[in-house]
This record gives sequence, structure tokens and C-alpha cells, in this order.
Amino acid sequence: MQLRQRRQTATTGWQQKIHAPIYITVGMSTCGIAAGARETLDAVEKELARRGMQAVVTPVGCVGMCSYEPMVEL
Repeated sequence: MQLRQRRQTATTGWQQKIHAPIYITVGMSTCGIAAGARETLDAVEKELARRGMQAVVTPVGCVGMCSYEPMVEL
């Protein structure tokens, strides 16, 4: 592979990463809900809407760290 081809491949890869969607998960297991995960999920969605930002927000099950709930992962 020539240097130009490598450079183009690298540039394309970086552009895809820059424009990739934002993924946000909120732990919605029983312990998460008890710790306020529903309110957290609502707050995340409202703030994204307020700022006009696009993101894929997904409620998920147990993330295995009950003492740290509610858990949000970006």
C-alpha cells in the first residue's frame, strides 16, 4: 500500500469516528431504578433535547455495580 493510500485510509477512519453517533446507556435494573435511574434517564433525554443534540439513549439492565447506581455510560 502506498503512502497516499494509507493516508486516505487513516483520514477516512478518523472522519468516521468524528461523525459517529453518541451512545448513552442508563442502567435500569431494580437497584438502578430504586436509586433514581428513571429520573436520570428522563434528565439525560431532556438535556439532549434542550441542547438540540442527537444521541442514541438506551436503557440497559444490570451493569454489576449496584453501589454506584444510577449508572450512565457514554
